[in-house]
Amino acid sequence: MLNKIGFIRKLKLEEIIGANYLTERSNMNYSELYVGLQRLVFRVDYGISYAGDKKYLQGFRIYYGIR
Repeated sequence: MLNKIGFIRKLKLEEIIGANYLTERSNMNYSELYVGLQRLVFRVDYGISYAGDKKYLQGFRIYYGIR
């Protein structure tokens, strides 16, 4: 989607969208949704987590390094 915007296309950013889901006896229906941008080894995500039907946590994650 960012490739449609000229000056952002030159930055060569990659969009990231994801979700995680976990269910256990002690923590039923835990889920996470996140969106982010990545450029080589630098990544910034914004995520929201839910425990059941209630919002649990939200925040930014900044990652720098080789995986």
